Amino acid sequence: MEMMSHPSWGTDIKRAAADAIAKVEHQVIRNFRIDTEFSGTTLSMAIIRGNKLIGVNIGDSRVLLGQEEDGKLVAEEFTHDHKPDSPGEQERIIAAGGR
Repeated sequence: MEMMSHPSWGTDIKRAAADAIAKVEHQVIRNFRIDTEFSGTTLSMAIIRGNKLIGVNIGDSRVLLGQEEDGKLVAEEFTHDHKPDSPGEQERIIAAGGR
């Protein structure tokens, strides 16, 4: 609900999603019952608005689309996993102060 109640939800989905995700992350970090030192989380989301499809993913997760081809359902990757062992993701993590 954080995202859909955001003031930019109707005009800027990217901003609404980023702000809502940051707010929830802040709430998790401040929760003393959750050990965030060595834990992690993932998020996968597909938003359909009119004829647009927006994919959001964080962490080792992905959104797949199913498309019918010759009477069979075929999966197509819509977003890519952010695996910590991939070279680009390792660089991003280290640049952001992670390990």
